[in-house]
Amino acid sequence: MSEKRKILLIDDDSVMHDLVRAFLTRVGYEFISAMSGEQGLEMARSEKPDLILLDYLMPDLDGVEVYRRLREDPGFEALREVPVIMLTAREEDGHLRSRMLEKGVFAYLSKPFGLHELRNVIENAFIASEINRRNRQLQDEIRRARDYLQHVIDAAPVGVFATDTEGKIVLANDFMARLFQVDSPQKLIGRDTLSVGLGGAPEPLAAVRMVLQEGESYATEHLRFHSPDGRLLYLNVRVVPLREGDGNLRGAIGIVEDITEAEKRAVEMTMLTQIAQAMQGTIDIEEMLHLILTCATAGEALGFSRAMIFLISEDGRELRGTMGVGPSSPQEAVAIWSSLSHEKMSLPEFLEKYGRRKPDPRSRFNNMVKELRHPLEESDCVLARAVREKRTFVVEHGRLKSGEPAQCEWFTEVFGTDQFVCVPLVAGGRTIGLLVADNLYTGHPIDDSLVQLLTLMANQAGLAIERARAHADLAAQKKRLERTIEKLWEMQERLVEAEKLATVGQLAAQVAHEIRNPLVTIGGFARSILEAPKSEEEMKVIAGVIVEEAQRLENILNNVLDFTRLSKPKPERSDLNDMVQKALFLVQDELEKNKIRLEKKLAYDLPAVYVDQQQMRQVLLNLLYNSIDSMKGGGTLRVETGLRDEEHVFVKIQDTGPGMDEEVLQNMFNPFFTTKSDGTGLGMPIAKQIVHGHGGRLIVDSKVGEGTTFTIVVPIKGEIARTAEEKEALHET
Repeated sequence: MSEKRKILLIDDDSVMHDLVRAFLTRVGYEFISAMSGEQGLEMARSEKPDLILLDYLMPDLDGVEVYRRLREDPGFEALREVPVIMLTAREEDGHLRSRMLEKGVFAYLSKPFGLHELRNVIENAFIASEINRRNRQLQDEIRRARDYLQHVIDAAPVGVFATDTEGKIVLANDFMARLFQVDSPQKLIGRDTLSVGLGGAPEPLAAVRMVLQEGESYATEHLRFHSPDGRLLYLNVRVVPLREGDGNLRGAIGIVEDITEAEKRAVEMTMLTQIAQAMQGTIDIEEMLHLILTCATAGEALGFSRAMIFLISEDGRELRGTMGVGPSSPQEAVAIWSSLSHEKMSLPEFLEKYGRRKPDPRSRFNNMVKELRHPLEESDCVLARAVREKRTFVVEHGRLKSGEPAQCEWFTEVFGTDQFVCVPLVAGGRTIGLLVADNLYTGHPIDDSLVQLLTLMANQAGLAIERARAHADLAAQKKRLERTIEKLWEMQERLVEAEKLATVGQLAAQVAHEIRNPLVTIGGFARSILEAPKSEEEMKVIAGVIVEEAQRLENILNNVLDFTRLSKPKPERSDLNDMVQKALFLVQDELEKNKIRLEKKLAYDLPAVYVDQQQMRQVLLNLLYNSIDSMKGGGTLRVETGLRDEEHVFVKIQDTGPGMDEEVLQNMFNPFFTTKSDGTGLGMPIAKQIVHGHGGRLIVDSKVGEGTTFTIVVPIKGEIARTAEEKEALHET
C-alpha cells in the first residue's frame, strides 16, 4: 500500500485546523499543522510535506513572506517544487490573485470555501505537480540527449550537416569545418549551399540541390574533390530529405565521408585478397612457391622485376635457394614484358594462367637461385639477419636505411644488384624462409608502400607454404599408414584364424573333458550288462544310472549351445520388480526346503526398463539358485531393487553363504569353471553375456565367511539397441 500524502496547513485559525484535519484524514491524507508562519516554516523543513495550505494573513509572518522564503531561501531547496495553495479571508482582490499566481502559487482560495472544493483543488495540485515533474524530467532527458547527440556529431569521423529548405546550413560538425578549412563549424552556419558554395568548392554539397528540388535521397561515391588548399580528395556524399510529421519538406541532412586513404587501401586490399584466394586454391608445394613469386613479379600485382625464395634447411643452419621467377637478362626482360603487354587480363586471370604451374626447368634465373646455399650461423649478411630477427630489410646501394652496410657482397656478385628487399617468411611464430625481390631491370624505387604490401603478402605466403608442406607430409604419412594398415590387416586375419583355431581347440578340450565322465559311466555299465546276466532289479538300477548320465550329457550340450549361440535380446517395456517377484516365486520351494529366510526391499517407484524378459529371468534364476546352493544348511537371502543413478536401475541378490576366495572370484566367469560336483560351469558366463548384451554390468562382491552379493545394473532406456553390425564395427575399431 502506498504512503499517504502529507499536507501541511499553516493558519492561525484553530477552527480551520479542526475542520480541515477532520476532512483530509477522512479522505485519506496525512495532516500536519502549524499555527504561525515561523512554526510552519520549521515544520515544512522537518516534515517535508507533499502540499502546503498557506493562510494569507497571519500575525507574525504573512503568507506572502512565508511563500517567498519557501521559494528563495536556500534552506528550503528541497521544497521548491511542493505545490502551495493560498487561503485568504480578504475580499476578492484580482490584482493580489494575479500577483500570487504569477509567483507560482498553484491556487488561490477565498474563505469560506467548500471542503469538496478544497479536495478538488488539492487533487488537481497533485496532478499538476506530477505533470510538472514529468515535464522537467523529460526536459532534462531531452537536454542530455541533445548534448549527447551534439557530442556524437562533433566526434563523428565523417562530415555531418543539415540545411533548411533554402539550402542554408543550420548544423555542421568539426569534420565539415576541417574539410572546408574554416576555424569552427559555426563559420559554416548560414552559408548557402545552392549558390555560392563553400570556400569556392561547392562540389560535395551539390547533392543538396538535388534533394531539395526532387525531394528524394541522393548519393554519390568516389567524388573527386579539390579542397581549398588544392589537395585532391575522394569523398562519398549522401544527402536525404528532412520532413515534418505531416510530410512537408523541412530541409536536408547530409553525410560526407573522406575515403582518400581508404580508396588507396581498398585497391591494395583487393589485390591482397585476390592473391590470398589464389594461394588457397593450391596445395602442391612447387605450385605454391611459383604462385607466390608470380604475385611478387606480376605487373597487375606488386610488379617487382625478379623474386626468389630461400627456405631454411631442416637442421636450421643454412638458407637454401628454392625457386626464382624473373628474367635473367635485360633482353629477356624486354621480351617477356612485350609478350605480356598484348594480354589484357585481370590479376585473378593472370595468376590462373601463369601462376598455377611449376617453373620451367630451362629457366636460367630459377636454376641460378636453386644452386645457392648461405650459412645462417656466424653471418652478418642482411639475409641472415632478416631470418634471425624476423624483420624486413631494404638495401639501397649496399646499405640499409640506417646507414650501416648490408654485408651482402656475395648476393650482389651473384645477382648483379645492390638494391633489393628481403622479407622473412613466418608461420606459427617460426621463420621458415626468406622472400627476396628487386627492380633490377625497371629501376623503379622500392618505396615504403611497396615494401609494406610485400610484407603483408609474405605473411600470407609463409602460412600457405607451411600448409602445403603439411599437406605433403600428410600425404606421405597417409601412404605409409596405408601400407602399415594393409600389413596389420594381414596380421589380424592370421591372428583371427589362429584365435579361432585356439578357441575351437580349447572349447573342444573342455567339452571333451566334461562329457568324458558321463561317457565312462555309461560305457562301464553297458559293458557290465554284456559281461554277465543281471537281475531285473540290477537292470533297473543300471538303466537309471545310464539315463541320468545321458541327461547330464544333454544338459552339457544345451549349455554349450546356449553359450555359443545366445540369441539377440528382444527388449520390451518391463517392470523390474514384477520380474524379480516371479523369479522368487519359482524358487520358493527351494527356499523352504533349505530353511532360507527371504528379505525383500523393492523400490516401487522404479521407472520401466526395456529388457528381454525371458533372458533376464534366466539371469535372475541362475543367480538365485547359486545363492540357494551356497546356503544348504539355511541362511538369509536378501533381494533389493532401486535406482542406481538417473540412467540405470539395479537388482541386488545377497546371501549369507560361505563366500568365495580370490581364485574362485577370478575364474567364476570362465566357461566350464565350476565348484559344484554336478555343475557345467556355463551358468555364470551366460548370465554375464546376457547382462552385457543389454548394455549393463554384472558385479560380484564376496568375502570368505561372510557371503556373496551379485548386483545386476541395466540402463533404463535400453542401450541394447546396438545391432550386431554396430558391435562388430565397435570391435573392429
